[in-house]
Amino acid sequence: MHPHISSWDLYFDKDEFTFFNTNYETIIKFIRTLRNNVTNKILIIKERGIYKISMRFLVKIISKNQIYEQPENTIKCIACAVSEIIYNEYDIKMYVGIRITNYNIVSSFGVSVSKVEHLVSLIGTVCRVGCKKLIFKKVFFECLKCKEILEIKIVSNVYKTPKKCVGGCKSKKYIFLNDHPELLIKDFQEIKIQEIPNYQNYCGNFENIFDFSDENSEINLDLDFKETNEKSKEKFAINENKEFNEINENRKQSIDLKCDEEYKENSSEYYYDSNEDSKEKIDMNCANELKNKDFGFKEIDNDYENTKKLNMTDCYLFDDLVNTVVPGDVVSVIGIIKAEKESNGLYKLNIYVNNLKILKNKNILNLKKETKDSDFNVFKDISRNKNIICSLAHSLFKNIYGNELIKIGIVLSLFGGTKKFCGNTCIRKEIHVLLIGEPGLGKSKFLTLTSEILPKSTFICGSSTTSAGLTVSMIHDPITSEYVVDAGALVISDNSVCCLDEFDKLNDFKVLYEIMEQQSFTIAKGGVICTVPARTTIISATNPKYGFFKENKTLKENLNFNEALLSRFDLIFVLKDNLDENYNQELSKYIINNDSKKTSSAISTERSDNKISEMIGILRNDITQNLKMNAETVLYQKELISKYISYAREYVNPILSTQAKNILKTFYLSIRNKENVGIRHLEALMRLTEAKAKTELRMIANQKDAEFIINFYKKSMNFSSKNTTNTSKKKVNNVKDIITHLKNLAINTKKTVLSYMELINELNNFEMKKSSQEIIELLNHQGYLIKKERDNYQIVI
Repeated sequence: MHPHISSWDLYFDKDEFTFFNTNYETIIKFIRTLRNNVTNKILIIKERGIYKISMRFLVKIISKNQIYEQPENTIKCIACAVSEIIYNEYDIKMYVGIRITNYNIVSSFGVSVSKVEHLVSLIGTVCRVGCKKLIFKKVFFECLKCKEILEIKIVSNVYKTPKKCVGGCKSKKYIFLNDHPELLIKDFQEIKIQEIPNYQNYCGNFENIFDFSDENSEINLDLDFKETNEKSKEKFAINENKEFNEINENRKQSIDLKCDEEYKENSSEYYYDSNEDSKEKIDMNCANELKNKDFGFKEIDNDYENTKKLNMTDCYLFDDLVNTVVPGDVVSVIGIIKAEKESNGLYKLNIYVNNLKILKNKNILNLKKETKDSDFNVFKDISRNKNIICSLAHSLFKNIYGNELIKIGIVLSLFGGTKKFCGNTCIRKEIHVLLIGEPGLGKSKFLTLTSEILPKSTFICGSSTTSAGLTVSMIHDPITSEYVVDAGALVISDNSVCCLDEFDKLNDFKVLYEIMEQQSFTIAKGGVICTVPARTTIISATNPKYGFFKENKTLKENLNFNEALLSRFDLIFVLKDNLDENYNQELSKYIINNDSKKTSSAISTERSDNKISEMIGILRNDITQNLKMNAETVLYQKELISKYISYAREYVNPILSTQAKNILKTFYLSIRNKENVGIRHLEALMRLTEAKAKTELRMIANQKDAEFIINFYKKSMNFSSKNTTNTSKKKVNNVKDIITHLKNLAINTKKTVLSYMELINELNNFEMKKSSQEIIELLNHQGYLIKKERDNYQIVI
């Protein structure tokens, strides 16, 4: 006997119901298989209206091709089966949404027409978020004459009022029933996701990236990355027992730390597994092979002909998926591709999202391998390198000669500090870097290489971007009369790096104030207030105001932006073209060897020369000598360093030891009275010290870290800090004070005629809004100065 399916009309037409329908057989098969699981979760399903089912379980019931090629019909059959089980238990007809999980086939963004009505999975960054809307799926009309009720199923949210009654009275007057119990209305939202460049080169095969199900359970209903990441964090973080004992004795902070025994037990359990037959055995030779491998200098191919625009795809969210993402989130979507006709008569491919997973700020490019024992074993071996920060710097920037301090500063910026909370206020962990120098000194090269290290990193030029392109923009949709939020470069690079070249060419610097300090951006337009996260590390390069750096002027006077923005940078490097003859010889030899592809010769040249002259703009000192490449420097592959940095950024959150705090405090107080520094400089020192500990995967930033950062900070900020204060300049309120001074000078010296340079030097002693040249022209125009021959000026007394 064939059982009747009471929930059939919720998903299919009543006229299609027959016992010989293939959908009927599929639904009966699902009812028999899912009954026990649905019964156990029936209260949750009734409350949420959502049922999650694993692809791993689906392929045991029906063929994989049927799910892939007929996803919409398959999802309806599953939903009908679940609704029928609920109806049999509670005698309630209920529409249920189905969410498919563990679909491991990740498609490319270049979706073709052959994929229409197929199931796909994409990974991308949310770059546009629309407003929440309501769409009708099923509506009801009532005839005003005979009270006949007519049901209409809607496609593409378009419906028409019936022309005449179907009950026989032929009345043309209908009324819409907005309170009908079977009226089906869904929440709807449109988003746009952007392709992540080169993610497949990092990951390779994506199998098991989105496998969140428990192997011992047939069906996965709700499992997140959280448990996996927490276990990884507890299991693999490297501990230093002495520092933990010190913190445990003296701490008065509300920080939850594991005890030494627990860390030690976890570490020994993982790193020193003596079971040779274990399938998860750690390959201890992997790190040694890595060290012994010959990492030669390789040319970086800047093949701009092969570059292409990143693809974007429109996605439609429904029900519980609405309002779950913001611009900048990295998401994986599973959905059905559909072709929709536009107003111009053409068709557009959109994705109707079935399930959405917010990967947020996790490094999705390394999720596949984040639990591999061999990777963590290599990470541990790298962290034991005595001069790890030097190896990282020269591995990432091996094609740039010299500039060791800048390399170290960018490496520390990539690792970042530790996020802190003071009440409801969050103190940022990002380390912002500014490179200042005239054209041709390699600033853009640094930024280009940096943008290729971490995923979601972006490289933009200030002369070709706008404020909206940097942050977010709200676009008015003329069709719906609503606003759509578009994400800019800094929002898309959330929890990553944004490299800003030609920083001085930006139109509006004020948009960066909130992003660089509060790590978010708020926009209010058309009555809509939107706040999006922008936890982005900014590494920028700028040219001096006058084309070259004037040493007789302050750092602020050499730049086109104000001190409020300048103080938000943790590290400032000034590059000057004052190279000596020895440096020019070594640099030219390196460039010629590198251009002729004699990279091994270039490496040996740099490693063998122990008398390399000072870098650009920075004096020779002990710390720079220790950071130079030598025969003992170990170079690592770029992809390995990318994974190493990503792991440290995600799981290693060091705190300062008592000794480190005291050293940083003493240094800050010593320069507070001499230099133009503030609280932000102290916070920068703390972040840099924490980043130094991160490079070695340590949970405690100790005294040596603080001493290293202080020496590094002194040398890297030596020129800029020395020139940030205005030395004995007299502040004037108006031009009358200058006129009075010049008259007194002429009377006291009995000299009324001064040369142009004498006037310039005299006016440079004043702090003025206008330049000295403009003041001289103004006084000459007003008659207080009379220009004589040979650029001489007479002071009118």
